[in-house]
Amino acid sequence: MAATLAPNMARIVAVLRGQPEAARFEPLAVLVQAERRIAVRRWAGSTMQARTVRQREAA
Repeated sequence: MAATLAPNMARIVAVLRGQPEAARFEPLAVLVQAERRIAVRRWAGSTMQARTVRQREAA
C-alpha cells in the first residue's frame, strides 16, 4: 500500500487540504507502462480461464 501511495503523497495531501488540482501533463512513457500492465493482467486472466476449462474437460 505504501508503494502505491508514496509517489502521489503530495497530490493526496493537497486534495485533502482542499487545494484544486492543476492540470497535469502525463508523459507518454507513463501511459505506455499503464497499457502494458493492463495487457499483462488481461493475458494472465485469460490463461487462468483456459486452465480452468481444460481441468473441467479432463474431469
